[in-house]
Amino acid sequence: MSIKVNSTISNNISFKSARVNIVSIADNHGDLLAMPQLMKAIEVHKRDIFSQSAERGAHSILSIAGDFFINPLKKGFLTNPTFNNGDVQYNFLSKLMYLTKRASGSNNNFDTVYTPGNHCYDGGDEWLYKKLSRASMTTIMTNVDLKASPLVNRLMEDNENVVQQKIIEIPDNKKDGLVHKVLFLGVTIPSMDYYVPGLMKGTKFIGNSSKNDVYLQKSDLRGTIRTLKSRVTHFKEENPNGVIEKIKIVCMGHEADLKASLEQDLSSYKLDIDVVDILRDKTDLQFKREADATIVREGNSIVVKEFYPLNLLQKLS
Repeated sequence: MSIKVNSTISNNISFKSARVNIVSIADNHGDLLAMPQLMKAIEVHKRDIFSQSAERGAHSILSIAGDFFINPLKKGFLTNPTFNNGDVQYNFLSKLMYLTKRASGSNNNFDTVYTPGNHCYDGGDEWLYKKLSRASMTTIMTNVDLKASPLVNRLMEDNENVVQQKIIEIPDNKKDGLVHKVLFLGVTIPSMDYYVPGLMKGTKFIGNSSKNDVYLQKSDLRGTIRTLKSRVTHFKEENPNGVIEKIKIVCMGHEADLKASLEQDLSSYKLDIDVVDILRDKTDLQFKREADATIVREGNSIVVKEFYPLNLLQKLS
Protein backbone atom coordinates (compact mmCIF):
# COMPACT_ATOMS: atom_id res chain seq x y z
CA MET A 1 0.00 0.00 0.00
CA SER A 2 1.34 3.44 -0.86
CA ILE A 3 0.20 7.02 -0.40
CA LYS A 4 1.18 9.62 -2.93
CA VAL A 5 1.16 13.25 -1.81
CA ASN A 6 0.85 15.96 -4.46
CA SER A 7 1.60 19.58 -3.59
CA THR A 8 0.07 22.28 -5.77
CA ILE A 9 1.35 25.83 -5.50
CA SER A 10 -0.39 28.64 -7.37
CA ASN A 11 0.13 32.39 -7.40
CA ASN A 12 -2.68 34.50 -5.96
CA ILE A 13 -2.12 38.22 -6.42
CA SER A 14 -4.94 39.11 -4.01
CA PHE A 15 -3.33 37.02 -1.25
CA LYS A 16 -6.74 35.51 -0.39
CA SER A 17 -6.56 31.78 0.14
CA ALA A 18 -7.88 28.63 1.78
CA ARG A 19 -6.53 25.10 1.90
CA VAL A 20 -8.20 21.68 1.67
CA ASN A 21 -6.23 18.55 2.62
CA ILE A 22 -7.80 15.32 1.35
CA VAL A 23 -6.82 11.73 2.02
CA SER A 24 -8.94 9.42 -0.13
CA ILE A 25 -9.43 5.65 -0.20
CA ALA A 26 -11.61 3.46 -2.41
CA ASP A 27 -12.45 -0.19 -3.06
CA ASN A 28 -11.24 -1.52 0.27
CA HIS A 29 -13.67 -4.42 -0.22
CA GLY A 30 -13.74 -5.24 3.47
CA ASP A 31 -10.01 -6.02 3.54
CA LEU A 32 -9.39 -5.74 7.27
CA LEU A 33 -5.81 -6.96 6.93
CA ALA A 34 -4.97 -3.80 4.99
CA MET A 35 -6.42 -1.43 7.59
CA PRO A 36 -3.41 -1.39 9.99
CA GLN A 37 -1.14 -0.61 7.01
CA LEU A 38 -3.42 2.22 5.93
CA MET A 39 -3.62 3.70 9.41
CA LYS A 40 0.14 3.49 9.83
CA ALA A 41 0.71 5.14 6.42
CA ILE A 42 -1.57 8.04 7.38
CA GLU A 43 0.25 8.47 10.70
CA VAL A 44 3.71 8.34 9.08
CA HIS A 45 2.79 10.83 6.32
CA LYS A 46 0.46 13.07 8.34
CA ARG A 47 2.66 16.17 8.05
CA ASP A 48 2.57 15.95 4.26
CA ILE A 49 -1.10 14.96 3.98
CA PHE A 50 -2.46 17.46 6.51
CA SER A 51 -0.17 20.40 5.87
CA GLN A 52 -1.12 23.52 7.89
CA SER A 53 -4.28 21.74 9.05
CA ALA A 54 -4.41 23.50 12.42
CA GLU A 55 -4.19 26.97 10.89
CA ARG A 56 -7.05 29.25 10.00
CA GLY A 57 -8.21 28.79 6.42
CA ALA A 58 -7.53 25.03 6.35
CA HIS A 59 -9.87 22.06 6.31
CA SER A 60 -9.06 18.34 6.27
CA ILE A 61 -11.13 15.59 4.64
CA LEU A 62 -11.14 11.81 4.78
CA SER A 63 -12.87 10.67 1.58
CA ILE A 64 -14.15 7.08 1.28
CA ALA A 65 -15.11 6.56 -2.36
CA GLY A 66 -17.14 3.37 -2.42
CA ASP A 67 -16.95 -0.34 -1.60
CA PHE A 68 -15.67 -0.09 1.95
CA PHE A 69 -18.07 -2.91 2.86
CA ILE A 70 -18.44 -6.34 1.25
CA ASN A 71 -20.51 -9.43 2.19
CA PRO A 72 -21.61 -7.74 5.43
CA LEU A 73 -24.02 -10.47 6.57
CA LYS A 74 -21.48 -13.31 6.52
CA LYS A 75 -20.62 -14.75 9.95
CA GLY A 76 -17.93 -17.11 11.25
CA PHE A 77 -15.45 -15.12 13.37
CA LEU A 78 -13.84 -17.45 15.90
CA THR A 79 -13.55 -14.77 18.58
CA ASN A 80 -17.18 -13.63 18.26
CA PRO A 81 -19.49 -15.97 16.32
CA THR A 82 -22.45 -13.58 16.66
CA PHE A 83 -20.62 -10.81 14.77
CA ASN A 84 -20.94 -10.55 11.02
CA ASN A 85 -18.55 -9.03 8.49
CA GLY A 86 -20.44 -5.75 8.43
CA ASP A 87 -20.18 -5.27 12.20
CA VAL A 88 -16.41 -5.71 12.13
CA GLN A 89 -15.95 -3.59 9.01
CA TYR A 90 -18.06 -0.81 10.54
CA ASN A 91 -15.96 -0.88 13.72
CA PHE A 92 -12.80 -0.50 11.62
CA LEU A 93 -14.42 2.37 9.73
CA SER A 94 -15.17 4.17 13.00
CA LYS A 95 -11.60 3.64 14.18
CA LEU A 96 -10.22 4.85 10.82
CA MET A 97 -12.23 8.07 11.08
CA TYR A 98 -11.06 8.67 14.65
CA LEU A 99 -7.37 7.99 13.93
CA THR A 100 -7.39 10.09 10.74
CA LYS A 101 -8.96 13.02 12.56
CA ARG A 102 -6.36 12.71 15.32
CA ALA A 103 -3.53 12.53 12.75
CA SER A 104 -4.83 15.68 11.05
CA GLY A 105 -4.45 17.68 14.24
CA SER A 106 -7.86 19.20 13.53
CA ASN A 107 -10.87 19.38 15.81
CA ASN A 108 -13.55 21.59 14.29
CA ASN A 109 -12.19 21.66 10.73
CA PHE A 110 -12.28 17.97 9.83
CA ASP A 111 -14.91 15.93 7.96
CA THR A 112 -15.34 12.42 6.62
CA VAL A 113 -17.31 12.00 3.39
CA TYR A 114 -18.48 8.63 2.08
CA THR A 115 -20.23 7.40 -1.06
CA PRO A 116 -21.61 3.84 -1.22
CA GLY A 117 -20.24 1.45 -3.82
CA ASN A 118 -22.20 -1.45 -5.29
CA HIS A 119 -20.66 -3.96 -2.84
CA CYS A 120 -21.70 -1.80 0.09
CA TYR A 121 -25.21 -3.00 -0.74
CA ASP A 122 -24.31 -6.71 -0.54
CA GLY A 123 -26.42 -6.91 2.61
CA GLY A 124 -29.25 -4.89 1.08
CA ASP A 125 -30.05 -1.19 1.34
CA GLU A 126 -31.88 -1.60 4.66
CA TRP A 127 -28.78 -3.04 6.37
CA LEU A 128 -26.51 -0.30 4.99
CA TYR A 129 -28.81 2.56 5.96
CA LYS A 130 -29.07 1.33 9.55
CA LYS A 131 -25.29 1.64 9.77
CA LEU A 132 -25.18 5.03 8.03
CA SER A 133 -27.80 6.46 10.37
CA ARG A 134 -25.34 5.97 13.26
CA ALA A 135 -22.15 7.00 11.47
CA SER A 136 -20.35 10.26 12.31
CA MET A 137 -19.68 11.06 8.65
CA THR A 138 -21.48 12.59 5.69
CA THR A 139 -22.87 10.15 3.14
CA ILE A 140 -23.15 11.71 -0.34
CA MET A 141 -25.50 10.09 -2.89
CA THR A 142 -25.56 12.51 -5.82
CA ASN A 143 -27.03 10.21 -8.48
CA VAL A 144 -29.75 8.53 -6.42
CA ASP A 145 -33.24 8.82 -7.91
CA LEU A 146 -35.19 10.26 -4.98
CA LYS A 147 -38.53 9.94 -6.78
CA ALA A 148 -38.11 6.14 -6.78
CA SER A 149 -36.20 5.74 -3.49
CA PRO A 150 -38.52 5.85 -0.44
CA LEU A 151 -35.87 4.39 1.89
CA VAL A 152 -33.37 7.10 0.94
CA ASN A 153 -35.99 9.81 1.38
CA ARG A 154 -36.73 8.62 4.93
CA LEU A 155 -33.02 8.31 5.65
CA MET A 156 -32.40 11.89 4.52
CA GLU A 157 -35.38 13.19 6.48
CA ASP A 158 -34.13 11.56 9.69
CA ASN A 159 -30.41 12.19 9.19
CA GLU A 160 -28.94 15.50 8.08
CA ASN A 161 -25.63 13.73 7.41
CA VAL A 162 -27.08 11.89 4.37
CA VAL A 163 -27.22 14.26 1.38
CA GLN A 164 -26.91 14.54 -2.40
CA GLN A 165 -24.11 17.09 -2.15
CA LYS A 166 -21.99 18.70 0.53
CA ILE A 167 -20.65 22.22 0.55
CA ILE A 168 -17.86 22.99 2.99
CA GLU A 169 -17.25 26.61 3.87
CA ILE A 170 -13.68 27.55 4.76
CA PRO A 171 -12.82 31.00 6.14
CA ASP A 172 -10.10 32.91 4.36
CA ASN A 173 -6.79 32.74 6.20
CA LYS A 174 -6.36 36.52 6.15
CA LYS A 175 -9.54 38.43 5.36
CA ASP A 176 -12.32 38.38 7.96
CA GLY A 177 -15.78 37.67 6.56
CA LEU A 178 -14.49 36.06 3.37
CA VAL A 179 -15.53 32.42 2.95
CA HIS A 180 -14.36 29.90 0.34
CA LYS A 181 -16.82 27.16 -0.65
CA VAL A 182 -15.91 23.63 -1.76
CA LEU A 183 -18.47 21.35 -3.44
CA PHE A 184 -18.34 17.58 -2.87
CA LEU A 185 -20.35 15.18 -5.04
CA GLY A 186 -20.48 11.39 -4.78
CA VAL A 187 -21.46 9.01 -7.58
CA THR A 188 -22.35 5.34 -7.20
CA ILE A 189 -21.90 3.19 -10.33
CA PRO A 190 -25.53 2.31 -11.18
CA SER A 191 -25.17 -1.44 -11.81
CA MET A 192 -27.32 -2.63 -8.94
CA ASP A 193 -29.35 -5.09 -11.03
CA TYR A 194 -26.06 -6.86 -11.81
CA TYR A 195 -24.32 -6.78 -8.42
CA VAL A 196 -27.17 -6.93 -5.89
CA PRO A 197 -30.31 -8.13 -7.72
CA GLY A 198 -33.37 -8.15 -5.48
CA LEU A 199 -31.60 -6.55 -2.51
CA MET A 200 -32.58 -2.91 -3.16
CA LYS A 201 -35.91 -2.58 -1.37
CA GLY A 202 -36.24 1.18 -1.54
CA THR A 203 -33.32 2.60 -3.49
CA LYS A 204 -32.86 3.34 -7.18
CA PHE A 205 -29.96 5.06 -8.89
CA ILE A 206 -30.29 7.12 -12.04
CA GLY A 207 -29.65 4.93 -15.09
CA ASN A 208 -29.73 1.69 -13.09
CA SER A 209 -28.25 -1.09 -15.23
CA SER A 210 -27.93 -4.87 -15.29
CA LYS A 211 -24.41 -4.63 -16.78
CA ASN A 212 -21.10 -5.37 -15.11
CA ASP A 213 -19.53 -1.95 -14.56
CA VAL A 214 -16.60 -2.77 -16.89
CA TYR A 215 -19.12 -2.97 -19.75
CA LEU A 216 -20.85 0.32 -19.01
CA GLN A 217 -20.54 2.87 -21.79
CA LYS A 218 -20.94 6.61 -21.78
CA SER A 219 -24.49 6.23 -23.09
CA ASP A 220 -25.37 4.22 -19.94
CA LEU A 221 -24.26 7.10 -17.72
CA ARG A 222 -25.95 10.01 -19.49
CA GLY A 223 -28.42 10.53 -16.64
CA THR A 224 -25.65 10.57 -14.04
CA ILE A 225 -23.54 12.95 -16.17
CA ARG A 226 -26.51 15.32 -16.57
CA THR A 227 -27.03 15.29 -12.81
CA LEU A 228 -23.37 16.14 -12.14
CA LYS A 229 -23.34 18.92 -14.74
CA SER A 230 -26.53 20.38 -13.27
CA ARG A 231 -25.12 20.50 -9.75
CA VAL A 232 -21.76 21.94 -10.84
CA THR A 233 -23.52 24.58 -12.99
CA HIS A 234 -25.85 25.55 -10.13
CA PHE A 235 -22.90 25.80 -7.73
CA LYS A 236 -21.01 27.97 -10.22
CA GLU A 237 -24.02 30.27 -10.71
CA GLU A 238 -24.32 30.74 -6.95
CA ASN A 239 -20.57 31.31 -6.64
CA PRO A 240 -19.54 33.16 -9.83
CA ASN A 241 -16.18 34.20 -8.39
CA GLY A 242 -15.24 30.69 -7.36
CA VAL A 243 -12.51 28.68 -9.04
CA ILE A 244 -12.77 25.21 -10.58
CA GLU A 245 -9.30 24.34 -11.84
CA LYS A 246 -8.67 20.62 -12.13
CA ILE A 247 -10.45 17.28 -12.37
CA LYS A 248 -8.50 14.04 -11.95
CA ILE A 249 -10.16 10.77 -12.93
CA VAL A 250 -8.62 7.45 -11.87
CA CYS A 251 -10.17 4.48 -13.64
CA MET A 252 -9.66 0.91 -14.81
CA GLY A 253 -10.25 1.15 -18.56
CA HIS A 254 -11.95 4.01 -20.40
CA GLU A 255 -13.18 5.08 -23.82
CA ALA A 256 -10.58 6.77 -26.00
CA ASP A 257 -12.53 10.04 -26.23
CA LEU A 258 -13.24 10.38 -22.49
CA LYS A 259 -10.98 13.39 -21.88
CA ALA A 260 -12.02 15.21 -25.06
CA SER A 261 -15.68 14.52 -24.36
CA LEU A 262 -15.47 15.91 -20.83
CA GLU A 263 -13.59 18.98 -22.03
CA GLN A 264 -16.34 19.62 -24.57
CA ASP A 265 -19.16 19.03 -22.09
CA LEU A 266 -17.52 21.37 -19.56
CA SER A 267 -16.18 23.89 -22.07
CA SER A 268 -17.73 26.78 -20.15
CA TYR A 269 -15.12 26.19 -17.42
CA LYS A 270 -11.37 26.49 -17.66
CA LEU A 271 -10.34 23.02 -16.53
CA ASP A 272 -7.27 20.85 -16.56
CA ILE A 273 -8.64 17.31 -16.94
CA ASP A 274 -6.28 14.43 -16.19
CA VAL A 275 -7.30 10.80 -16.82
CA VAL A 276 -5.19 8.07 -15.18
CA ASP A 277 -5.97 4.54 -16.37
CA ILE A 278 -4.33 2.06 -14.02
CA LEU A 279 -4.61 -0.68 -16.65
CA ARG A 280 -2.34 1.31 -18.98
CA ASP A 281 -0.22 3.58 -16.82
CA LYS A 282 1.37 1.56 -13.99
CA THR A 283 4.45 3.74 -13.52
CA ASP A 284 3.60 5.04 -10.05
CA LEU A 285 1.39 2.20 -8.89
CA GLN A 286 2.05 -0.68 -6.53
CA PHE A 287 -0.24 -3.64 -5.96
CA LYS A 288 0.43 -5.82 -2.95
CA ARG A 289 -1.50 -8.96 -2.09
CA GLU A 290 -1.58 -10.85 1.17
CA ALA A 291 -1.88 -14.60 1.50
CA ASP A 292 -5.52 -15.64 1.94
CA ALA A 293 -7.19 -18.55 3.72
CA THR A 294 -10.60 -19.84 4.76
CA ILE A 295 -10.55 -21.28 8.28
CA VAL A 296 -13.55 -22.77 10.09
CA ARG A 297 -14.16 -24.32 13.47
CA GLU A 298 -15.62 -27.84 13.43
CA GLY A 299 -16.30 -29.01 16.96
CA ASN A 300 -13.07 -28.70 18.87
CA SER A 301 -10.93 -28.58 15.73
CA ILE A 302 -9.74 -25.75 13.51
CA VAL A 303 -9.91 -26.73 9.82
CA VAL A 304 -8.13 -24.91 7.00
CA LYS A 305 -10.51 -25.43 4.08
CA GLU A 306 -8.82 -23.16 1.54
CA PHE A 307 -5.36 -21.63 1.42
CA TYR A 308 -3.93 -19.35 -1.25
CA PRO A 309 -0.22 -18.56 -0.73
CA LEU A 310 1.19 -15.19 -1.71
CA ASN A 311 3.15 -16.48 -4.72
CA LEU A 312 0.00 -18.05 -6.20
CA LEU A 313 -2.02 -14.84 -5.75
CA GLN A 314 0.74 -12.86 -7.45
CA LYS A 315 0.57 -15.21 -10.46
CA LEU A 316 -3.22 -14.88 -10.59
CA SER A 317 -3.18 -11.05 -10.31
